[in-house]
Amino acid sequence: MTLKVINLGLTDYNETWKMQKDILQEKIQGNAEDTLILVEHNPVITFGRGKNDKNDILVSKDYLKKKGVEVVEVDRGGSITLHCPGQLVGYPIIDLNRYGKDIHKYINKLEEVIIKILNDFEIKGVRREGFTGVWVGQKKIASIGVGVKHWITYHGFALNVNPDMSVVSVINPCGLKNRKMTSIEEMSKQKVSTGKIRESAEKYFKEVFGIEDSKEFPKWIKRRVSCATSEVSDETAGILKDLKLNTVCSSAMCPNKHECFSKGTATFMILGDVCTRDCSFCSVSNGLPENVDGEEPKRIAQAVQKMKLKHVVITSVTRDDLKDGGAGQFVEVIKEIRKSDKNIKIELLVPDFKGNKEAIKMVVKAKPEIIGHNLETVPRLYKGIRSSADYRRSLGLLKSIKEFDKNILTKSGIMLGLGETKSEVIEALEDLRLVKCDIVTLGQYLRPTKYNVPVSEFIKPEEFENFKKIAEDMGFRSVIAGPFVRSSYHAEEALQSLEVKI
Repeated sequence: MTLKVINLGLTDYNETWKMQKDILQEKIQGNAEDTLILVEHNPVITFGRGKNDKNDILVSKDYLKKKGVEVVEVDRGGSITLHCPGQLVGYPIIDLNRYGKDIHKYINKLEEVIIKILNDFEIKGVRREGFTGVWVGQKKIASIGVGVKHWITYHGFALNVNPDMSVVSVINPCGLKNRKMTSIEEMSKQKVSTGKIRESAEKYFKEVFGIEDSKEFPKWIKRRVSCATSEVSDETAGILKDLKLNTVCSSAMCPNKHECFSKGTATFMILGDVCTRDCSFCSVSNGLPENVDGEEPKRIAQAVQKMKLKHVVITSVTRDDLKDGGAGQFVEVIKEIRKSDKNIKIELLVPDFKGNKEAIKMVVKAKPEIIGHNLETVPRLYKGIRSSADYRRSLGLLKSIKEFDKNILTKSGIMLGLGETKSEVIEALEDLRLVKCDIVTLGQYLRPTKYNVPVSEFIKPEEFENFKKIAEDMGFRSVIAGPFVRSSYHAEEALQSLEVKI
């Protein structure tokens, strides 16, 4: 048995409820695998089908409005529950025909998952007869409310990790008067991240329900590395080391690094190797960056000559600490490369410059052949994947490039396998076409380190082919799609194929 785990980060309750219903319907029809959605919600009070009393809300409507707390009624068991940031919510959508048609046994297993999580923090979680959920002493730490349709489960559990307890306390939990809630952080007296608990929840859910946790990548993700190309790869690495240059290939742990180095190519990363943002999918270091290196553009031009490149890809870390976001350094790099060979094709992969149009205009005026900026994922996942970015701002940047110079090609990339749905990917592609984006790349997200957000799903090659056809039908001038595709992967070939079409 397998389990698809979808990590949504911080997502509104109604969005997740719609996703649950969609997956539930597909599951009933036999078109979906067992799924576990893990999520945090913006503040919301939900009423189930159990005994409910509006008096269990202990504060006024004005107070709820001030705190941004929504109130909704749902078709699960149980009574009143509150969700808010700092609380991990799990929605298992699984077929009880595989685990025994016993709802009480199913709830018992959910409680066992939570008890195992608490044990990791030396917190003794217990069941209390007659009360669903998990308790620590006289305080409740996790609530459970489930729904079952055609023996397919939905709704699930809510475990307090590190929520604002003043928000949690605005209700009588589960309609129980004079009962208090607690959290892992409160009971363990240590800082605890929801990310860590999310990993534990996935691990123990699989353990309790007897689901094998396969460490093997699908066969289409495995690659052969040829030793015959190591000499060229070593030469490329040597040039980069001697000139003290950074590449996104190394800093972002790209799976294509050896292939690209062996062909004598690399994607240069300017403005240092420390990013001012901390996106959960990326392994580039974040923190306080160093001062801008004024000699870096010249060294990149030297590397381009030594590597005999005809197509150069330049990207950067995000530098929100700089007034122009680093736009000036991109311009200087272009100038230095043009000095050595004005026929070299230059492709940029830029950050969003925080929407600074003057910075964007500065880069456009330097006239690179291609300016790329990645959406990375669908808008619903931005809070968990790109918390400091803005989906509309990114689209606005691509739109501005065309407004400043319609002849510059624009490019964007989307990672798949982060928990997005097919319809969400199609909507993102449609948004890119609305801002006249010319080139799009679609690739499989692969977790670079254990500290990054886990892979939610491995997308099959045939699904990439399907997305490629959909994007081509939309009018993109070039579409590169596949498990190992990245923004700059085979960039030169992509431009050449586009030029042939023209």
